[in-house]
Amino acid sequence: MVVANVSFGILAFTPLGWIFISIVIAIEAIVLSKVLHNTLVDVKVGLLSLASNGISAVAGVGLSLLHNGGWWLVVWIPWVSSNEVSPQAMPRFRVYLLVAFVLTLAIESGFNLLILRKHPVKTVLKGTLLANALTAVGLAAVLYSFGGLWR
Repeated sequence: MVVANVSFGILAFTPLGWIFISIVIAIEAIVLSKVLHNTLVDVKVGLLSLASNGISAVAGVGLSLLHNGGWWLVVWIPWVSSNEVSPQAMPRFRVYLLVAFVLTLAIESGFNLLILRKHPVKTVLKGTLLANALTAVGLAAVLYSFGGLWR
């Protein structure tokens, strides 16, 4: 498959990558809407999700460019294939994946708490954690299956 032969860092900026990104933001908007307002879609929460994910994604790209030149590019999770992560690098990659997830949660939680001051802190944090956990696991499963990282 052609997709599996290209760096997923490049894929993140192609139409297919934007489809993945759009799906992540939509799922997070739905989860946050459900947790915060018990509704499937809330336009304000959707815009919040777009903004917080945008900030988190830009921070992830910037930090991964500073850290490793973008070789293990982070847009919420590292967008890598087996071309970038050798079997010997898997232990370091797992730590990198965890750090990327924690930083994503910190950035998005901070932004969400700032904007959603009228909501209970515990509810905002719960929604942010649930939304990010679901999308991180789902996105990782799709990307790493295509990229040959999980063989």
